[in-house]
Amino acid sequence: MNGKTYILDTNIVIEYLRGNQKAVTFIEKNEKLIAIPAIVIGELLYGAYNSSEPNKHLTIINKFIQYFTILEINTVISNEYGRLKSILKSKGNPIPENDIWIAASTCLNENTILVSNDNHFAQLKEIEVLQIN
Repeated sequence: MNGKTYILDTNIVIEYLRGNQKAVTFIEKNEKLIAIPAIVIGELLYGAYNSSEPNKHLTIINKFIQYFTILEINTVISNEYGRLKSILKSKGNPIPENDIWIAASTCLNENTILVSNDNHFAQLKEIEVLQIN
């Protein structure tokens, strides 16, 4: 990926799917610049399978993600995961495990921005976070 890339956290995708106007506007405006980590897709699918209408939600999720680049876990992201988790451990401030993987996906280049409404990402000065709430 070259240039600015926005990495969507699970909470932003959920807000979009719920029709939150800020999330809808952001995603539609930046569609070509957005990537979604495989971990986010896993969290979305987990939610769908645990909903009262799994088939409906699986269809919605699969339709949504087809428009975006999917960031698979690779050795670069795995290295960043290990580095970020070590930093958090040394600070004594853990964050949810999947969020460390999502944060690691933002370390692809200096123009990659994590879009999330979770405040705990602020602990990671190594990544840029944009909140749209």
